[in-house]
Amino acid sequence: MRLRCLACEVLARPLYWCAAQSPHVVDIELLRRGLHNEPANLRAHLQARIDAASHEGYDAIIMAYGLCGQAVAGLEARDLPLVIPRAHDCITIFLGSRERYRQQFEDHPGTYWYNLDYMERSDGSGSSVALGADTSSDIDAVYAEYVEKYGKENADYLMEVMGAWQQHYQRAAYIDMGVGDGTAIEEAARAQAERRGWIDPGLAEIAEEGARVTATELQQLQLDRAAFAERIEALFAEVDLLVTPMLPIPAFEAGREVPPGGPYRRWIEWTPFTWPFNLGQQPAISVPCGFTAAGLPVGLQFVGPKYADALVLRAARAFESACPQPMPGEPRGPAAAALAGAEPRV
Repeated sequence: MRLRCLACEVLARPLYWCAAQSPHVVDIELLRRGLHNEPANLRAHLQARIDAASHEGYDAIIMAYGLCGQAVAGLEARDLPLVIPRAHDCITIFLGSRERYRQQFEDHPGTYWYNLDYMERSDGSGSSVALGADTSSDIDAVYAEYVEKYGKENADYLMEVMGAWQQHYQRAAYIDMGVGDGTAIEEAARAQAERRGWIDPGLAEIAEEGARVTATELQQLQLDRAAFAERIEALFAEVDLLVTPMLPIPAFEAGREVPPGGPYRRWIEWTPFTWPFNLGQQPAISVPCGFTAAGLPVGLQFVGPKYADALVLRAARAFESACPQPMPGEPRGPAAAALAGAEPRV
C-alpha cells in the first residue's frame, strides 16, 4: 500500500522510525507545531493537504494527530480512507494508549510533560515548551514576562495569586520514546521539578526522615553499615557466588513506587534481594531467565564478594550462553512499542 501520513512535527522521530520498519510505502508530511495555537487554521491546513493527497495515488491517508483542540473535528476524507487516532492530544500518542493517558492523568493530573521532538521543535510561536495537562501557555515565559514588566517580587506574587504553576502543576515528566538523545530534555524536566518543588511524595518523605538524622546518628549508621557489609562478606568464605531471584514479585507499571493493590508501602519492602548488596557494596548483576504466565520478564541475580566484578560478569555471560532467552519480536524500539500500544518509559 501507498500511505500518506499527515503529522505534527512533534512526532517526527517516532514516525520516521515506524515508516522505516513498515512493509508499506509511507510518505510523511510534517506540519508546524505552532499551528495548534489556532485550531481552525490547523483544520484548514489539514483539509487542504487531505484534498491534495486524494489525487496523488495513495491508498489511504493517516493522520498523526490527536483531537488537538477540535482541530481534526469535521475533517472530510473525500476520495480516500482517512485514519485518525482516537486520542485527545499528542500526549495520548506519546504514552501509547488512551488507557495509559487516562491512568496518568487520574494519578497525576497536574503534570508538565517533556518530550524530545516537542521541545526541540519550538518555533517561537508562543506554544508551550512542555506539554501541560490542560494549558497551552509557557509558564516560564509568563514568569519572565512578568519579571520584565513588574520586577521579580511582583512577578512572584502574581504567579502565586494566579496559581499558574503552584496550584495546578505537581510533577514534571519526561517521555522517552527511545529515538534520539533526550538526555538534555530529561535533565530539563528534572531541573524544572527541583526548581518548582515537584518532588515524588515518597522521595520527599524519605528526605524528611534523613534531614532529622543528627551527625552523631549518621556516624553510628555508617558503623552499622560496615558491620552489615562484613556479615555479607563472610558468606563468600564458603561460596563463590550467591544466586537469587531479582525480585520476589512480577513486574508492575513504571512510575509507581509500589505495585497497586498490594501490602507494600515503600519500595524497600519489595526489593529484599537487591538493597542489601547495595548497602554492603557487593557487585551484582541481573540477567533474563524466563517469563511469568502473563508474559512479564523474570530476572536472575548473581552476587559476588567485593571487587569480584569480573567473576560476576563471567557468571552472567555463562548463564546467558547456556540458557538463552527469547527476545521480544518486532517492532523492537520503544518508540514503535509505544505507537503499537505498549508503554514507553515515563
